[in-house]
Amino acid sequence: MTMQSASEKAAFWELDLENEKQPVPLPLSVQPCICTSEIVDIGILEEQQDLQMPIKEADIRPGGKYHSILKLFFWFEASELWTTATGWLLKDDLVVTATHCVYNNNQRATRVKAYISYSAILKPTEISAGEQRFVKRIALPLKWINVETEQNDVAFL
Repeated sequence: MTMQSASEKAAFWELDLENEKQPVPLPLSVQPCICTSEIVDIGILEEQQDLQMPIKEADIRPGGKYHSILKLFFWFEASELWTTATGWLLKDDLVVTATHCVYNNNQRATRVKAYISYSAILKPTEISAGEQRFVKRIALPLKWINVETEQNDVAFL
């Protein structure tokens, strides 16, 4: 998993899928992948207000309006930490997410699991193998590694 650069524009690395032959349960404990942008909360919403709304199951299934939104889990071997984030399915084999989710504090993700039609109400054992995907390669702007600016905060899986 050596980091490589192509024409000094992108960095990428391969993930070892040997341990990913069989789907495995989701981790029981994860940290959200959050990157702050120095924006101060101006207090429009009460701190504990939950704005989540239930959606129809048909909306997360193939053809549904939310089917291309993925739940991503990232393993950082160096810190032995799972984090979670959102990704968007661009093609059957291409996902876009934020770079700070795959490369943060000079650590790169060493395992990535993507879940299509993920529902937080399902138990990890209820997610079918067809909805769980494993990431083989990660690509990101080389500028993120050098500078970490918001305009370079995009990664492709």
